[in-house]
Amino acid sequence: MWQTISVVDETRGKALIEEVADFMTPTDNDRSVAADQIQNRYERARKKEARKEKADVATIAAPGSPPENTEGMLKVPANTPITLEILENVCSGLTNTGETVWFRVAADAAVDGSVVLKKDTLVKGTVREAEAAMGGGKEGVLDIVVPALTTRDGSALPTIGQIASAGMERGDASLASGMGFGLIGALAVKGREAYHLAGEKFTVRTRQEAWVHADGPAGETDQTPQAPTASDEGLVLKGRATDPIKFKPRKGKVSDTVEIDLDADAEPREVIVHAFGATEIPEPIKAVDISRHGKGWRCTFNGWEFARHLREDGERTAIPVEMRGALQDGRTFVAEAAVTFTLERE
Repeated sequence: MWQTISVVDETRGKALIEEVADFMTPTDNDRSVAADQIQNRYERARKKEARKEKADVATIAAPGSPPENTEGMLKVPANTPITLEILENVCSGLTNTGETVWFRVAADAAVDGSVVLKKDTLVKGTVREAEAAMGGGKEGVLDIVVPALTTRDGSALPTIGQIASAGMERGDASLASGMGFGLIGALAVKGREAYHLAGEKFTVRTRQEAWVHADGPAGETDQTPQAPTASDEGLVLKGRATDPIKFKPRKGKVSDTVEIDLDADAEPREVIVHAFGATEIPEPIKAVDISRHGKGWRCTFNGWEFARHLREDGERTAIPVEMRGALQDGRTFVAEAAVTFTLERE
């Protein structure tokens, strides 16, 4: 090991190079041994990867050449950055391989002052691999990909978008803001689950040049359709959540169920949760059981289906849960209940 660095004259420098030439130039046998070692390690790694359960995610290819008529269209260069916000919590011990994970565009994605994708545009990702943490210090693994973005005119923008994370030490979630997709370094204590929390932001990049119709000038806001109101749906029912929801992402633990009591005078035929607070969720949550409880009806939901959509706001957060459904007699209703959410990071 070198202990010091010295400046020498040209003659001494050449002499030193000749002295260490045998260390600098490998023999043919050295190259052969190194090649065999690399090949053996590659084969072991390939076999290990082949044993893992991974979802097939199709690669989206953009047209190889520009359309004949590009009037009114916008050229999106390759490697254009687009910031996405993850809309749900994901955890290697609770999220399954092949599941859909929803994102939204965090801010207008514009090229030359024209918008390619409006803020809040929904983006679909896929969990290519989710492996729970195991004994012996084996950490959990998450691999989520976003192969393409879809513009308003239906055009596909192939992307470089991958979150590869493992259950090693991670900092505060706020530090994840602005992370780039691609190969993101291992996140989250060894032997713990890998996870990401709703609200974290990541950057994808377009994989190649593409032509799309612009979605309006930057800064222009959409008129977002309003969610159904009580007058649209008929009855307004009162709801009450019986217990708080507890989520421990590093340990991959969450409350098994969420129970909400409704004060309906007739049995509900169907109850779905469509929003938390003012935020509509892409895929509504349906009650897995409805049973008589006192003078009302108890609706039971899967705990993780609830917790995956909830966001932390302090140590304990009361979050409005918006529901709608129908009674057995055909009447429709809307209902709201406040659910207390506790996120335990340690």
